[in-house]
Amino acid sequence: MPITPAELEALPTTVEQYMEELAAAVLLEIIERIKDGREISSTTDYLIYRYDCIKGFTAAVKRHIQAAIEASEAEINRIFDEVLQEQYVRDATIYRELAKREITPFAENAELQQYIQAIKAQTKKTFENITQTTGYMVKNNGKLQMTPPAAVLQRSLDRAVGQVLEGTETYNNAIRDVVKELTDSDLRTVNYDSGKTYDVASAARMCLLTGVTQVTGHITENNMRELGTEYVEVSWHATARPSHQVWQGRVFHWKGFLGAEKSDSENRTADAVKDSVKTAGSNGKGKIEVHSIGKIDKEIYKCITEDIVSDEVIITDERIEHIKERHPNDYERFYGYMKEIVSNPDYIIEANRPNTALILKELEGQQFKTVLRFVTSADNVKYKNSIITFMRIKNKEWNRLLKNKKILYRKE
Repeated sequence: MPITPAELEALPTTVEQYMEELAAAVLLEIIERIKDGREISSTTDYLIYRYDCIKGFTAAVKRHIQAAIEASEAEINRIFDEVLQEQYVRDATIYRELAKREITPFAENAELQQYIQAIKAQTKKTFENITQTTGYMVKNNGKLQMTPPAAVLQRSLDRAVGQVLEGTETYNNAIRDVVKELTDSDLRTVNYDSGKTYDVASAARMCLLTGVTQVTGHITENNMRELGTEYVEVSWHATARPSHQVWQGRVFHWKGFLGAEKSDSENRTADAVKDSVKTAGSNGKGKIEVHSIGKIDKEIYKCITEDIVSDEVIITDERIEHIKERHPNDYERFYGYMKEIVSNPDYIIEANRPNTALILKELEGQQFKTVLRFVTSADNVKYKNSIITFMRIKNKEWNRLLKNKKILYRKE
C-alpha cells in the first residue's frame, strides 16, 4: 500500500525527525573525518554515499563542510577532486555532478520510500516503537500503557534501528549509544509487565536485533513483490531448535506471490500457498486478466535462456496495480513505451532469479527499467512471458545498474 497524504503529514513528528537527526549525525562525522585527514577516505566516501541516499549530497553541503573545517576554496576543491582518483569511490557522480545536484524529493527517493513502507508495516501505520518493545509499559484495564521511561526507551531504540538500517552505524556501536543514552537518564534495568527484568545492555541488544530483523523482513517482502519472486529458501544453521530443524534449509512457495495453482501437498508443506489463486483485478472467479504488450525477438533474449517457448509478452491486472501503487504515474504516462522496451532493449542485465531479464531502455530522454519473466518448457503451457514490474528511473540508478550489474546484452 502506498503512503497516504495523512500518513505523510504524520511523518514530520516521527520518521522525518529520525531521518533528520540521522543525516545531521552522519554529516557531523563526515566533517570530523575530513577535518582530521584533509582528505576523503574510504570510510568518509561511504558516509557521503549514505548521506546522499538519506537526503542528497549537494553543493550546499560541500560549502557547509568547507566552512566547518575552515578550508579555502582551493583546498576544498582539491579534497573533492582527488577522491575521484581513488578506486574505493562508490558513486563518482556525487562528486562530478555536485554543482547541479539537489536535495532528492521524497517522491524520487526510492530507498527512503522503501524504508518508510517497511516501518509502516512494522508499526501497523503508527510509525512509532519500531522494535515493538513493551519495556516499562504497564497494564491498565488489560491494555498496555506508556510510561515516561517507556517513551525514552522506545525513542532510543527507534533511532538505533534507523542507524543500523541506513548503514551508518554497526550493531555494536548502535547498542553502545543506546546504553549510554539510557544510563545517562538513570535507567539501569528494563522492567517488563511479565515480571522479567533485564539489564539495559541485554534489553537493548535483544530489541535492536529483533527490530532490525523484522524491518528488513518487510523490506525483503517488498523486494520480492517488486521482482515477482515466487520461491524462498529458508536459511540453515547447525544449532537450530528441534522444531525448526524440520523446515530450515528448504525452499517454499511464498504466500505473497500471486501466480499459478499449487498441489495440495505443496500447500501443506509450505503452509504458504492458496488452493486457488485470485489475482487482484481479476474477474473474481480465479481467472487472471491479462493484456497483450507485444512480441519479443527470442534470439536477443537467448542470453537469459535458450528455452523460451513463446514470443508473446503480457501484463496482468495485478502487475498493473502493483506498478501503479509502487511507481505512481509511471504506468499511466509511459504504458505505450512497453512494447518498444521489450522488443528493442538497450541493455539486458542479469537478474537475481532464473528465466528473468532486467531490461534497460532510454526513450525520448527518459530512462526505464523493466523486469520480464520468460516462459520455458518447464512452465504451464498456458503461460506467456510476463512483465513483472516497470518504472522510470533516474540517471543515477541507470549508471549504478550498468556499473554494478552483469550486462548480458548491449544494443549495437
